[in-house]
Amino acid sequence: RVQWREDVPPRERVGALFQSTTLIDSLSVRGNVAAALELSGRARGELEADVKRLVEAVGLDYARDGRKMPGELSGGMARRASLALQLAQAKRAIILDEPFTGLDRAASAAVARELVEMRRAHGTALLLVSHQPDVVALVHDPKTDDAVDLTPAHPEDAAGVSAHGTRGGLHAHHFVPRLRAKTSDFLFCSAPLIALTFSAAGIAVASLLADLLLRVDVRAAVERVLDGEVAPLVKALLGADAPPLQLALTMGMVKTKARGLVDGALPGARAALYAHGVAKLFTLELGPLLTGLLLAGRIGGSYAGEVGTMEASAQSKLLAVLGASARRWTLLPAALAALVAAPLLSAMGTALALALAALVGEWYHLEPPGSASAAAAAGAALAAGGTTAAAADGHVAILARAFNPDSWFWTHVRDALAPELRLRCLSFASGPSACARARISSDLLELLSWPLAHHVLKSASFIALTLACAEVIARRDADLPPRAVPHVITASVVSAGVAIILADWAWSRVLLAREGSLF
Repeated sequence: RVQWREDVPPRERVGALFQSTTLIDSLSVRGNVAAALELSGRARGELEADVKRLVEAVGLDYARDGRKMPGELSGGMARRASLALQLAQAKRAIILDEPFTGLDRAASAAVARELVEMRRAHGTALLLVSHQPDVVALVHDPKTDDAVDLTPAHPEDAAGVSAHGTRGGLHAHHFVPRLRAKTSDFLFCSAPLIALTFSAAGIAVASLLADLLLRVDVRAAVERVLDGEVAPLVKALLGADAPPLQLALTMGMVKTKARGLVDGALPGARAALYAHGVAKLFTLELGPLLTGLLLAGRIGGSYAGEVGTMEASAQSKLLAVLGASARRWTLLPAALAALVAAPLLSAMGTALALALAALVGEWYHLEPPGSASAAAAAGAALAAGGTTAAAADGHVAILARAFNPDSWFWTHVRDALAPELRLRCLSFASGPSACARARISSDLLELLSWPLAHHVLKSASFIALTLACAEVIARRDADLPPRAVPHVITASVVSAGVAIILADWAWSRVLLAREGSLF
């Protein structure tokens, strides 16, 4: 462990020149050097003059090279620019990790001269690691400098990592392993996001709907109808000479009967409306839409970043040289994995939301009085006799009723999500001439709007749009600079979100067209 004097600030102690050129991609050469000066607190007087001096100190031309971006530099120029950053921060010691790798002899000699000048002018200590002793000799002074020759103890150490330790193995380039990796990534890494979102949405939507239904009171509306429409008819039937008391008694009996009918029918209607509403809202609309928008960021952003990075690092060109299609390499496994993952994630999220909606329905006591769960709850309450044990077991009873597959909620959910398919062309009663074009169109609408099929197809179409947007945007520039990759990701996610919203509108037109075809 190195012990530094207390009068040497930490930011002046150790710098590093990495094996791969490390510059801030969004800044020019002079911008990088200026940032290094200001961040080190060494910017004095005229900033541009100091930057010019440092850029030219490493053998670069300030007027010609200072405006260049990192992606426009050759290997030797980029290595010199990295040296300028170290000069700007005046580090007392610099670790150089293979500084000559990838450079030709002339460029390596030029960088070596700059290192020697840095030592002479600033007294900088260098810890230089290299596999090129002939170039190191240009920097190393055998009279004053120490040198350590490291010889690998085992052949596999010389190769870096043994074949058994490399990620992916020998067959990682095959289609099936890449498809498996994509599917695992899309499913398992997206599942927590889907679960959290649908849990929040399920509780919020179910609580709002339950509260609204409990607040709806149709008794007052029925009273107004009776007074405005039924009372004149009763008066006409009884005759104009009927005593007021007879009229009042008759209307009282009519209102009592009407209240009884309303009180008997309202709980069941409220329960059916709640279960059907939540089931269809999440299955036909919210489930696919929420999943699509979430995966536009999760999968679309990930895929756009992967393709953008391949374009920026010339991997797509390498695949072309190797005789492989870059689009087939990335898009095909991603598309198949996404088309499997998106409907499954949407179904998982919708099922979770409906389970929480069942719990909310029991919590708000929406079950109809005559249902099996309500009868069981009443029997348990009578058996407990109002004891403290009954109150303690209340939450357990709510959970048991909510997740009972034969409860009122799940019965209505099954009716809402799996209605009878009304296909005219497949009916046994239809003759050969029954399948006219209009009936085929009607059957297609019936299939597309059947809740479970609609849910799967809608989810699949949304993820297909997401990948299409990412593919088009990420591949439009074959010479994409690395600094543009974040912009590619942002543009892909935003465009996918807009496309999903437009597609959701189109799917809603399918549902409306189906409803119109039934009449």
